[in-house]
Amino acid sequence: MHPDELSLLPVTDTSPHPLCAVFFDLDGTLIDSLPDLVRAANALRREYRLDPLPGATIAGFIGDGVRHLAGCTIAGRRAFTFSDQTLDHLYRRFIVHYERHLTDATVCYPGVAETLDKLHERGIALALISNKSEALVNRLLAFFRLNPFFGVVFGGDSLERKKPHPMPLKQAASNLNIPIESALMVGDSRNDLLAGKAAGSRTCLVDFGYGDPARLRRDHATRPDLCIGRLSELLKLFP
Repeated sequence: MHPDELSLLPVTDTSPHPLCAVFFDLDGTLIDSLPDLVRAANALRREYRLDPLPGATIAGFIGDGVRHLAGCTIAGRRAFTFSDQTLDHLYRRFIVHYERHLTDATVCYPGVAETLDKLHERGIALALISNKSEALVNRLLAFFRLNPFFGVVFGGDSLERKKPHPMPLKQAASNLNIPIESALMVGDSRNDLLAGKAAGSRTCLVDFGYGDPARLRRDHATRPDLCIGRLSELLKLFP
């Protein structure tokens, strides 16, 4: 096997903690929300008479929550030095644009509903852990009729800390009454993988989201336990 290839088998065969729960990220993992985020971001830039940014650039800003995305949008890069007051204002203006078009072009990735339904039928505990605000997360889950599958839903403002901090994952495990070692964190970003590793869960990278799969797989700090190209591949873990 090539060293960059990841197998599903070690996750189930070598761990003393059998998997019984799956924690999912939202944007870039269950839903492709990039078109609507790009629209909102460039609408915000127009307010400041700034040229629009390409979708690929904005995709690189996703993962730390909408407040951070708003700051990146105006700065045009991931690093910025805005005051909290300015960032709060940018966030509020971003939300105005985003809420108008929250589900205009956002779609579920292929096989999402079917995979969640089958995992649920097989008795697997499911949690949704996003850095997007809980209110927006719940609206999106309701729109796509995914909310009944999840026993726990956390947004970036649900707890004191958000990913990459392990708190949301540990709290989700506690709420579901399962050991964190029996959970699998599934996501597309560095924050998802770092949070999973810090919490003590196993980690799964989806290679169709907004992160850089090759880089995340090479980096020792983020190297996932497994990588999948379709969400339905998770079903192999729970025959």
